[in-house]
Amino acid sequence: MNSVTVQEIRSDFPNEWLLITDLEHDQFGNFKSGIVVSHSTNQEEVYRKLFFVELEAWDNGLKRSLLVQQMQALPV
Repeated sequence: MNSVTVQEIRSDFPNEWLLITDLEHDQFGNFKSGIVVSHSTNQEEVYRKLFFVELEAWDNGLKRSLLVQQMQALPV
């Protein structure tokens, strides 16, 4: 999976819930890009995927930054 910018995410997934991993931030701490692992208009679907992503990361000893957010709430 490839990292995408906030602008690309806004364009590709309007009005959807998102599970984003491997977050990158700018020098001010603002979210600028990440990997979209799951997206849906149904919040429950995204949270179900979150459980499996966290479990996989824990099993493999990975520390991943995760974000579950409704698209409309992401900063511009």
